[in-house]
Amino acid sequence: TKKGGYQKMGNKLTIDMTGEVYQDFTVIPAGIYPVQVVSVECKQKIGSTNKYLEWKLGVTFGEFDGKVLTSRTTLVKGRRWLYKQAMECFGVPKVNEKFTFDTDELVGKKCNVKVIIKKNKFTDKDGKEKEYEKNEVTQFLKSGIAKAQNTLGVSEDESVVEDDPQIPF
Repeated sequence: TKKGGYQKMGNKLTIDMTGEVYQDFTVIPAGIYPVQVVSVECKQKIGSTNKYLEWKLGVTFGEFDGKVLTSRTTLVKGRRWLYKQAMECFGVPKVNEKFTFDTDELVGKKCNVKVIIKKNKFTDKDGKEKEYEKNEVTQFLKSGIAKAQNTLGVSEDESVVEDDPQIPF
């Protein structure tokens, strides 16, 4: 029956949560963490032509084992440095050429990621400025490059190579 613009559906519900990834917004300390790819989806913001990959990365060690981090890598030419870094970590061949791949092939792959804490501001519905913290993945590292740490801060190996600025990624 309709009531106040809504349709009453009864009290018993069946909701299929298969494949749902719980989004825990708990902020973890900055550092380098071992992760495994849980999912990768190609997305595009409504009203934009810019596509990006949204990564769900599960921490696989330490105090934050099981925590899922979300990262986005843009697919806009000239700004693909983090995307390129991720592909190289996961052994995707021909990163410097045009290639096609299935994002599902990345699920289960492992690497380390450098995580920072980023402060964001927004204006709430009452016009008040609010601030919140969130984690941001700023670097993908091959599994053997960095020593995994959780709350002890960032630990990086000197052999980490930065992207070549001449490559248009």
